[in-house]
Amino acid sequence: MTIRFDLRPPQYRQTQKRYAVDRGKILFFLALLLMMLSSGGVAGYQAFRLHALSLSLMDLESSVAALQAQDGKLARTVQDLQQEIAFYEGARDLVKEELTALELLGAMEGALPGTVWIERVDVVAGAATLTGLGFSEGDVVIFSNALANAAVVAEVLVPVISQSGEGLKRTVRFTMTCKLRDLTALITPR
Repeated sequence: MTIRFDLRPPQYRQTQKRYAVDRGKILFFLALLLMMLSSGGVAGYQAFRLHALSLSLMDLESSVAALQAQDGKLARTVQDLQQEIAFYEGARDLVKEELTALELLGAMEGALPGTVWIERVDVVAGAATLTGLGFSEGDVVIFSNALANAAVVAEVLVPVISQSGEGLKRTVRFTMTCKLRDLTALITPR
């Protein structure tokens, strides 16, 4: 082991200065540096999130604008469809109201012989009165029997027949009343 002594006067001696280390200051500065780095990281992350959210907001705003335009088109389409539905419901109601009369006209067309013609048809709730001409009473009876077999006709009352015309133009005038079935009650769903 070697020991060295410096015997020079103190003003000439070379001394190494030792720096005193203050651990508290070092820990304080390390903690401050760590806090600044973590704050910077959090601020950077928040800036990134803010930018991403602003992009999402712009996308959503454009989507809302597109959906509002589509909503306007759909509202017009719905309004058009509601008008069309109202039209078809009106037509359906008209057919329901006039179904019995339409069926009676169809039955008359099938039952009408060429020697009988109808001048007037009056359809009132549940009954129809037919007025027309025929060449003979037999032709009128054939027509009334054929009409009685129709699905819409419940009953044909005896026709009232009177002579019409003279000489070669001799015809018979008739008036017949038919009781009709309520067809709308048969086809209306429950």
